[in-house]
Amino acid sequence: MDLEMTFQLARDLMAATSIEAIQERTVTFIERKLGQPAAVAVRNAQGHYTVVASDELDSASVTERLRNCVSGLPRFEYQNESTGGVANFQPDSTTIVSQSGPQPDLLMMSFTLPGFRSNFREMDSLASLVSEAMSNFNKFSELEMASNIDTLTNLPNRRSLMQTFEAECERARRYGQPLSVLFIDIDKFKPINDQYGHAAGDEALKLLARTMRSTMRTSDIVARLAGDEFIALLPGSTKEDADHAAERLREAISQTTLLHQGVSIKLQISVGITEYELGEEPDDILERADHAMYEDKRRRKQERDTVATKVVNLTVPQLLPNLRRQAARLEERMEQSI
Repeated sequence: MDLEMTFQLARDLMAATSIEAIQERTVTFIERKLGQPAAVAVRNAQGHYTVVASDELDSASVTERLRNCVSGLPRFEYQNESTGGVANFQPDSTTIVSQSGPQPDLLMMSFTLPGFRSNFREMDSLASLVSEAMSNFNKFSELEMASNIDTLTNLPNRRSLMQTFEAECERARRYGQPLSVLFIDIDKFKPINDQYGHAAGDEALKLLARTMRSTMRTSDIVARLAGDEFIALLPGSTKEDADHAAERLREAISQTTLLHQGVSIKLQISVGITEYELGEEPDDILERADHAMYEDKRRRKQERDTVATKVVNLTVPQLLPNLRRQAARLEERMEQSI
């Protein structure tokens, strides 16, 4: 291939933001280089093929060609002198195939004769360049995904949450749709770590994450903010809707038990609920939700303390007469023993 064109193509492929963009740029290059329509098919991780083709090609002919190539029509092999690899092409030289397993990973298809016959070495080098670009893109995508996921719970992390949060706030502002937020915190999480160990704390976090995923709608966004703090974004939900969602989550948590080394641990959560207000930024909403969560924690602790006080007040008067009788008997026995 022309050196300058190769460098430009390599730069274009490196700048691509998707596999489809790599396919589109490859098709454009073949059109300009050979002056003929082309199609590029790529097999994804699920084994399905996505195809990008020249505008003048009809989908039926492209689909038929792809089906014939994948179904195992005989291919010739060509030893790539520069890479040492083996490329494949159909007998009419209109298809170049690159594969690492039983099925082709990449197919570059020409739809006019003589196809790639007179430019086969160049097109084979192009296939190697495209395959390398796809491999690099997939590696980058995996790293990008890993940087957005909390490895313990497999939920989106704070970085991913804030990106999504900004987009949801913009959508709520633009279309006038409600957006509510749940700020969730595990009650007495530190004592769990202190008494049962950090492994138990990790299991508690994973249990809450699973429960949130199973309780929330598929359209809701569940993420781990930090420590034992979790966030649920509820697009299209009012605060009243969010109140119901919080109650469902509390009920689900109350019905679960964490089993750690033969010990049953019951979890409780505090939930702060807020609704997006026009013009607010994600940080502002999280701050309000955080305050609401601590208010919920304080209120429920006060309710528990009140109940405990009532139990004591009801129980002590009933116990006093019995305690007095036992004390009298003990005193009588002590006098008799003297």
